[in-house]
Amino acid sequence: MNPLTILQTPDYLGIPESVASELIDTFFSHHYNARLLLHKAKLEEDRSRRTLRPHVLLTICAMGAVFYHNEKSENPFKEFARVWAERAGKLALNEVEIPHEDNIVTFSTLSLFWYTQGTDSMFGISPSKSLAALPLPWTEEEFERGSSNSRPCTFGSGKTNGGIYSEMIKAMTHWSSVNTLIKSFDGDSQARITAIHRLDAEIRQWWDSVPQNLRLHPSNLSSFLRVDLTKLILIHVVYYQCLCAMHSSIVPLFSWGPDEPNHAVAQQLSAQLAYENACAISQFLQMILDFSQEVADFPSFVGYAAYCSYAIQVPFRWCLNPGVRETTLRNTRANLEVIQGMTKYWEFIVLLGHYAKYLTQTHAQNPLGLDDEPKNLSAGKLNGFRITAARARSSILSMNGILWKDDGYSVQGDEVMDLGLDGRQNIGSPSTSPAVDWGSRETPATTGKDTGPANQDTGSTVVYEDPPPMTTTVPDFYDQQPLFFQPILDASNIFEPMPQNLGMVDWSEMDTLPSWEVLSSRGQSYELPL
Repeated sequence: MNPLTILQTPDYLGIPESVASELIDTFFSHHYNARLLLHKAKLEEDRSRRTLRPHVLLTICAMGAVFYHNEKSENPFKEFARVWAERAGKLALNEVEIPHEDNIVTFSTLSLFWYTQGTDSMFGISPSKSLAALPLPWTEEEFERGSSNSRPCTFGSGKTNGGIYSEMIKAMTHWSSVNTLIKSFDGDSQARITAIHRLDAEIRQWWDSVPQNLRLHPSNLSSFLRVDLTKLILIHVVYYQCLCAMHSSIVPLFSWGPDEPNHAVAQQLSAQLAYENACAISQFLQMILDFSQEVADFPSFVGYAAYCSYAIQVPFRWCLNPGVRETTLRNTRANLEVIQGMTKYWEFIVLLGHYAKYLTQTHAQNPLGLDDEPKNLSAGKLNGFRITAARARSSILSMNGILWKDDGYSVQGDEVMDLGLDGRQNIGSPSTSPAVDWGSRETPATTGKDTGPANQDTGSTVVYEDPPPMTTTVPDFYDQQPLFFQPILDASNIFEPMPQNLGMVDWSEMDTLPSWEVLSSRGQSYELPL
């Protein structure tokens, strides 16, 4: 778009009409819940009449500017996005005591906008206790028509009206339940395992009720509009991620948490389920990439799930079983492709890309000698990964856990570059730290900066065996985490802040094993980390 042409066009709130039109189109094509929040035809009508609330238009333009690219793949409006968002927030907060639907649109959209910028949301909303009685959204056809002749389907009825947004709401509610379960661990391992399998059954029951016409497979991907396909991708990924994160939470090898030596059978079952669902995420993402390489409209949750799936599978990249090893290489390539593609739009995903490097380096320097899939591994292999990493567990199990801290919110540029890995500690042996901080935010004091696992001592002997009983009561990571207003990061001097513009993750900084090939994917060659 020619800047001279833009300056000569009529404007609304200082935004040229032609620019606003393009950004509105981008918002509706790339923002996964845009059509749930707003009716596009009504919005355009209000805009033409100058009756659209200013903060709504500014918010839409700010969010659209994040994903906009012209025919030259340039984004001339990205620098304006933060200005528009800040202005929209101030205008909306002036009306916060005047209830209106438009305020909900602005607040919820601004929350996601600031998330794309690497800043956690300022707006926290707790689910209402009367959620079960709320009617689910209309189907897409009813919404476009503007009326519904069907009897309302409520959230708690256990039924479905076949609408995409209805299933999305159910999916995200299940993820909220998983997140709550992971955070609420009180030391009673048996109760936690029971709760995991009860919630597992509820999630599978919901998934069985999802209409077949909303299930994605290679033969029907082209039958969906892109805006609907993106929402369906999210629903599928949330289902797999719920099972993946929930079951991995009791497997130290996957989630870097406390060991569960007294529940070996349950742990092995959960390890296999977590592994299978991590693989399912990779294979699902590969199916989508085979259909289209476009990831600009993927919700950030998809990038987080790709990272979690990668973290669970990465130990198997050195598996002694060649079939498992090759499957892992293939799966993790798909995960990295999604992560790399999404870093253009989400600062949070850039952070996860850096964390993926550190996880890979740590496992490469401390190979586990895994024989096969989790169902065929000993309890010692599942419990024997004893490296302290204060932030690893949070990054794997909680979508935005790494964006929160105890005493305030972060300033852009203060993001943590590593996971607080303590590479001086032997795996499989008791920690030499004052406390075995599997999950707490506190990191053993150190002098100077920790430059990451690549520069740490790796000369210690690695031993894998059933770990001895822990003599220290270890508080769970999540016991101390309040609900809201705790975005990023410890001020510990062992962390190095990221630059303000995180940019793409440079995988080439890392060494690669001589036996590994440089993987070329869809015209872009890059080296997988170690």
